[in-house]
Amino acid sequence: MIRWDRIPSLQSLAAPAASFLASAAFFLAIAAAIPLRGDTVLIVLWCLIWVALLIAAAWRGGPLYGFPMAIATGLAFDSFYIPPTRSFGPSDWQNFLIAGMYIALGVLAGALAELTRRKAEVAEAGRSKLAGEQAALRRVATLVARGVEPSKVFSSVALETRDLLGADATTIVCFEPDATGRIVAATGQGAVVGERRPVEEGTLIAEVQRSGRPGRADQFTGGVAGVGVATPVVVGGRLWGATLISSRHGSLPPDAERRLAEFTELVAIAIANAEDRAELKASRARIVAATDESRRQIERDLHDGVQQRLVSLALALRAAEPGVPSEQTELRLTLSQTVAGLNEALSELREISRGIHPAILSQGGLAPALRTLARRSRVPVELTVGPEEPLPAQLEVAVYYVVAEALTNIVKHARAESAWVDLERSEGELRLRVRDDGVGGADPTRGSGLIGLSDRVQAFGGAVAVESPPGGGTCLDVTLPIAPTPGG
Repeated sequence: MIRWDRIPSLQSLAAPAASFLASAAFFLAIAAAIPLRGDTVLIVLWCLIWVALLIAAAWRGGPLYGFPMAIATGLAFDSFYIPPTRSFGPSDWQNFLIAGMYIALGVLAGALAELTRRKAEVAEAGRSKLAGEQAALRRVATLVARGVEPSKVFSSVALETRDLLGADATTIVCFEPDATGRIVAATGQGAVVGERRPVEEGTLIAEVQRSGRPGRADQFTGGVAGVGVATPVVVGGRLWGATLISSRHGSLPPDAERRLAEFTELVAIAIANAEDRAELKASRARIVAATDESRRQIERDLHDGVQQRLVSLALALRAAEPGVPSEQTELRLTLSQTVAGLNEALSELREISRGIHPAILSQGGLAPALRTLARRSRVPVELTVGPEEPLPAQLEVAVYYVVAEALTNIVKHARAESAWVDLERSEGELRLRVRDDGVGGADPTRGSGLIGLSDRVQAFGGAVAVESPPGGGTCLDVTLPIAPTPGG
């Protein structure tokens, strides 16, 4: 069966035909200096002129013209100027046939070389396009892996897809429950980040929202000429939004849907990661809040229950002691020892209660509680507290326990002579620094105390940094946002 699609068209044969005719014209034009072939110098100059013309033609026309013209030039000088010369009269049809065959072979070789060159250019362009696309994906994936805010990933995807796919604009939309779309990233004109727009029926975004599949439209926004491609953003099995690229002055690549979907998947991963981190932070904050509330309740129960009963018993025994007859010295001594034992037990119970939850923190606030910690420390502590403004209760508890654990570690391990505690507020953050002049060399990954405090700090969206060079003391830096975290 004849494959008509493989038969060259007249248009595809026009360039080789033009090359053949141009080469034949070259061959005939070189013969114009035959009367001068007795003058070697002029013939050499004539040859140089045609070599220059050949180079110019090959430079402009490529191998399709360069190959046959080079053969025609060599054949012409060999036939007309190098003995024995050939004649090309009316009866010398064989010489014309041979010259035509040589030029035709040159056209064939040139066509093959031109085809190879174009395939190489296409392959190189494909490799360059693929390399550019992979580099763009790698840049976005790096942002996702670093756990940056989703808004930065959105902006990067919008810029990368616009430049990579030759679009005029890229818009990333989050579908809201009220049938609107909130723009979370945009490049180009007409879209503002944070703006809400109704998802109108018949638009490309509405079609993607309805079908949950990529789509393409040759007209959008009320019939304005142009082309648009949109892909859905699916997070955890639910349709979160869509990414739209559009071009009003040209076309988009035929594989734009597939290429845009690769970036959209990274957007979905960034959103899922951010939601997981937010949920983890919220759950941590809830656990910390529940733990603190339980500690506060236990401390209150101890204070209002057991402690009060012990105090009442001690007072009752102390009141009964004078009524004991003087001759019963042993009973007096027993009562006195019992009262002393009750007082010691009461003191121990107060210390335990204070460790469970410091009552002074609830009664007097953070600054007095920190002063109490500094005063009780066996290592002299210089305390500096910034403006003593009220803070969220859970945040005060977190700071209190960080300072308490840090001072305890200094007493136990640092062999320090002095310690410093600095607390200040700055631009919506609470900054705490606890340092000492001890032996240093502390490893924050060892021991449950600092790990537990780090978990508590991170539950509020804060960060902990420890510097402890050997012989240089230890410095604990804590940063906590003053604004409440989600779920906190």
